[in-house]
Amino acid sequence: MYRARENAPCLDVSHEKLVVELSNATATATSSYRPWFYQTCTEFGFCENLFLIPSLELYPGPRSLALTGKYFGVCCLGHVFLTKETDPWMELSVVWNDTMVDNDRVILIDGTAHCMDMNADKSMDKPALHQARKVKI
Repeated sequence: MYRARENAPCLDVSHEKLVVELSNATATATSSYRPWFYQTCTEFGFCENLFLIPSLELYPGPRSLALTGKYFGVCCLGHVFLTKETDPWMELSVVWNDTMVDNDRVILIDGTAHCMDMNADKSMDKPALHQARKVKI
């Protein structure tokens, strides 16, 4: 609707266009998602349904999930997990500290979304976000 009002052409959101874009290894201002896409497909083991087929087409080799788990392990010490309450990736994050080890901390930031803690502090930020940024690591 917005594009029609601006007399802009329709976006090509076809499967073929996506595969062509992801196959192009040239770095551009809009290509920063490609390394993340590769990692989610081949190393992390999660991929949104929309991207599952292109993932298998572009990276047909074996998945490295077992290797990633073996190399990094499932037990970790001295990590801080910042999880945001309204983050779409929250289901893949650690949301409580069940290790009983003091140096593993989980900070659940209420009322914030993905990457909010990475931005500069602003007066309008939620109190939980201000507090999380002050945690000494």
